[in-house]
Amino acid sequence: MPFGHCSTAALGPKKGESIMNGNDVHEMSELYRKTRKAVYEEATRPLSNNPDIHRKNKERLKKSVGKLCDDADLKKYRGTDKNTATAIWHHLWTKNRYAGIKSQIATTEIIDIESIFDDYEIFSGEDWNIETSGHTVIRGGHQVYDFLNRTGHFLNKQTIGNVPKLVKIVSVARLLIDFLNNKDASTPVLDFIKNSYSDEDVWAIHGHLMDIGYRSDLTVLHFMMDLGFPVIKPDIVISKIFLDWGWLHKKIPGLPKDLSFKDLQGKGKYGQRFKYTSEKMYKPAINLAREIILKTKQEDLEKDIGWVTGNPIREFDIFLVKYGQQPEKEFGIERTLYEATTIDEKSISSCGAKIHS
Repeated sequence: MPFGHCSTAALGPKKGESIMNGNDVHEMSELYRKTRKAVYEEATRPLSNNPDIHRKNKERLKKSVGKLCDDADLKKYRGTDKNTATAIWHHLWTKNRYAGIKSQIATTEIIDIESIFDDYEIFSGEDWNIETSGHTVIRGGHQVYDFLNRTGHFLNKQTIGNVPKLVKIVSVARLLIDFLNNKDASTPVLDFIKNSYSDEDVWAIHGHLMDIGYRSDLTVLHFMMDLGFPVIKPDIVISKIFLDWGWLHKKIPGLPKDLSFKDLQGKGKYGQRFKYTSEKMYKPAINLAREIILKTKQEDLEKDIGWVTGNPIREFDIFLVKYGQQPEKEFGIERTLYEATTIDEKSISSCGAKIHS
């Protein structure tokens, strides 16, 4: 049965039994190539079919993808100085702001406050002391209240008053400051993130970041991905695509045959057991993405659409997200090829595929 079929009824190995075989990753790689080509050629096609607009949209997508892939480069963060610390800190606090809210809201907030928040050293002061109970501030410094009330330095700025998020930022900033104050001059700032693990030991690094309070699971993955570690962020869109294409059932032994989109959301018959944010779901998805990337030749990707980046795993994440992306002018995306909120109807398959070789 081909990948991307409309029904998941026949999927799902017996408990503890993997059904991956030697040809599976090759087929997955081919499907990824078709998806990538469709995003570039079809998602950028304007409703008017105007060829000049289409060409500009494709150029915009290429430029945007290229920049994201170029930026996700660990070599840029191996320094020992304050500039490197600021660059890493910018990723740490901004990924926190994106968690759980619409991207455009987070982007607006970041633009408004980055001149303040990029200076991690400010969070060492008593003005940022914060004691909380859940989402309630018990006591805090005046900068905490200015941020939450949009007063003082935050007057007329968009701030999202999520108290646990703010606690996380203050706490991690202070850990970073302590690390920088105590490290040897020759010690890379990146050691704060890696904790002496190798670049490829992504799960140990992920666990370390969780241990120091930089939560949640997918926020950590978002940060690691954008810094250049070899991971993707399996959000609800990518997780749904993996489910509809049969990839989750191929990779995760014992996954229920009737697993649904609602189950990925934690709202189905299985409750929270198979929610996309759980470790047993996102780890296999990331490991599978890495297998697919290893199987996919860069020269084939370049041949498909005329260009390729030097960061294949970051590129993989972007194109799958854009496959389910609502129209987004910044990326030149004008059409949604895959409705992530539907249940299987628009999987790419013999049941009405929108992917063309």
